[in-house]
Amino acid sequence: MTPQRKRQAMLELEEALYDTKTTFNKKFFALRDVKRKVLSDIRAKLSALADLAAQASVGLGAAGGGAAGGGGGEDGAAAAAAAVAAGAQHAFLAPFAGLPQGLLPDEEPAEARERVTEEDLAAFAARKAEEERKAAAVAAGGWTGTGAWGAGTTTLGC
Repeated sequence: MTPQRKRQAMLELEEALYDTKTTFNKKFFALRDVKRKVLSDIRAKLSALADLAAQASVGLGAAGGGAAGGGGGEDGAAAAAAAVAAGAQHAFLAPFAGLPQGLLPDEEPAEARERVTEEDLAAFAARKAEEERKAAAVAAGGWTGTGAWGAGTTTLGC
């Protein structure tokens, strides 16, 4: 095999590898989008179920002489909504209590990974200032904040 043919074969392999990676990424992000849609649909349906359950318990409370508040109406609706939120009254909603409200931290979209907010900048500035303060204290032979004076000695001049 000549060096020219070897280079050509390596270029073809690199192109095939790139195509494979691109195809995988497209499928991966499509599945992520499907997951988001499914979670969104489930949350919407669970919310509708919770609303129906609250309305049913309010209706039963008003028809049966009052809810926990004693008179139905707004107090009964608030009590029913609290019971649904707490999951105390409607056991059929309990299996879905662990459903994540948003994306988990490790599911952060790749396209948003490099985004920096004002809060991020403020937190970074605070950490940086604290590190500089500690470094200045250590350089001056002062308290390091870790339980030791200066460079590990327990007395000031010795």
